[in-house]
Amino acid sequence: MGHAEWGGIEVAGLLAKAQPQPEAGYVRLRGADGYSRTIPMTKAMRPDTLLALTMNGERLPAAHGFPIRAVVPGWYGMDSVKWLETIEVIREEDAGGKEYRRGRSMVGGVQDAGPVSAMEVKSVFSRPADEAILMGRRFTVRGAAWAGERPVKAVEVSTDGGYSWQAARFSPGQPPPQPCAWVHWEYDWKIPVPGAYELVCRATDESGRVQPAKRPADRVDDYEQNTWQRVRVTAV
Repeated sequence: MGHAEWGGIEVAGLLAKAQPQPEAGYVRLRGADGYSRTIPMTKAMRPDTLLALTMNGERLPAAHGFPIRAVVPGWYGMDSVKWLETIEVIREEDAGGKEYRRGRSMVGGVQDAGPVSAMEVKSVFSRPADEAILMGRRFTVRGAAWAGERPVKAVEVSTDGGYSWQAARFSPGQPPPQPCAWVHWEYDWKIPVPGAYELVCRATDESGRVQPAKRPADRVDDYEQNTWQRVRVTAV
């Protein structure tokens, strides 16, 4: 994963010139490859929803959507349509596409639970790796966390499989947590004795959403996977 600085035109400004009717509730973005996504008008009118022309101060690369792409901050990447060709204002959600939609099991089949949209709160380890062998009695655990449209408020680390938790700190030298951005975190672990350990991390955002231990049992799709990450290590 990574960060980029996008430059371009606010979608809201373009829509204001088009003067959509009050009943227009959605905007459909379609790329030159035929792929399309529909986002609510309220999200399209956010000042940070862009038609991006540059990436990190340079012309948008072909692999990232040249000559123009949508950037929908805080939502999963499938809504930031590349190689953007058309923007349509429509009254209702375009439910024709079956890609990137939540599915819930129910009696008689699977229920469509709506499109995947805003990112869930999540944290991951960058070190140690799973099955790592750790030498000595001190180790700095590191990772990253994000929460979509909300800033990350806190990250916690467990060294006993999730039975007890300790607060991690945001890594020094970086900006404070911001919406639509991930942050680095770290935890200084004093390893009490040699042996096998299971490390777990979880994040909380400013609205109080906590990264869950388990995925809802009725989810049958593969999206929004944000449960605790577990890393097993051996200290020698």
